[in-house]
Amino acid sequence: MILSKEDIKVLARKVMTGIPIKDVCKDIVLEQTREDFSIVLTDAIFDVWLLIGDSGWNRRGYREAFDAVEDQFYPKEEKPKKDYSVDEHLPFDEYF
Repeated sequence: MILSKEDIKVLARKVMTGIPIKDVCKDIVLEQTREDFSIVLTDAIFDVWLLIGDSGWNRRGYREAFDAVEDQFYPKEEKPKKDYSVDEHLPFDEYF
């Protein structure tokens, strides 16, 4: 299936009503490349953002809904977490 920007907006609105993302997207087999999907997603986000602005985008939950739709089809790569258990700082005496 190739999603249009209207399809993505419908999916995001369903997520905003409280339906789990897995249930919303369970029957969708995506046939778009990540680049094509990103273009359509950006168009859908712009359509919504143009009407409600930054504060509405964040306050009303659109950001989380669109992120959930994107992550369902193309999950973001996890950044490696640095281990801070070893203290890397040298005592003052060792700098000189």
